Amino acid sequence: MSFLNKTFIKVLFLSLLLLQPILALPANSDITPYNATYKAKYNGIDITATHQLIKRENGVYLESSEAKSVLGKISESSQFIASKEGDLKSKRYSYKRSLFGVTRTETQDFDWTNKQIIYTKNSNSKKLRLEKNVFDMLTHKLQIRRDLRTGTLASSYPVISRDRIREYVYEIIGQEILETSIGPIRTTKIRRVVNSNKKRETVIWLADDWEFLTVKLVHLEKGERHQLDIIRGRVGDKIIIPLKRIIETPL
Repeated sequence: MSFLNKTFIKVLFLSLLLLQPILALPANSDITPYNATYKAKYNGIDITATHQLIKRENGVYLESSEAKSVLGKISESSQFIASKEGDLKSKRYSYKRSLFGVTRTETQDFDWTNKQIIYTKNSNSKKLRLEKNVFDMLTHKLQIRRDLRTGTLASSYPVISRDRIREYVYEIIGQEILETSIGPIRTTKIRRVVNSNKKRETVIWLADDWEFLTVKLVHLEKGERHQLDIIRGRVGDKIIIPLKRIIETPL
């Protein structure tokens, strides 16, 4: 795969990282449905990313996201439940990439009774040991936002990434009134912590007044900068609106 193709895939995948605005709610609370739309560019090509969360009648939540352009698309989804204790338990995670005429699919099926995960890539499957409190790529964002509601983050988040467990570490940078397409929004700014030798950085802005919905993401790697920004969104039955501007007038 060429460097150009790898970079384009990275931009699309970053749009999915941005599209994980799961809501910061205390244990035993319903998770509010939402949807959001984001924009990005790659070599002048527009990329649109959409995301939504719904709750089914059987109590299972379905979170789905899609990033697409004229060159292809990447989609992923997670089915999960929230226990009475507030623990998030993934049931099935899926990922599909269709770019430049090539399609790749991955799934993770969580069997909590037998403590195993069936990981399938295209048509090849393998079993993985299922540890307690392991998240998929989408549900670990939910836990981050729950933690942000208390003002702290866990030391790390164990995440099933493809066929292995990886520890994702984040830190809070601070608060910022961020100018967006919607208008000014009060945000908390966090950064993913990686080994300094990898020379990459991911910074995310989350809307304090909108249940920590992600409104901006910037990824820096190998001298390149990729940025994703919110266009519009809705949390529950409320459309996201900006802070009121204070206009100073001379005395």
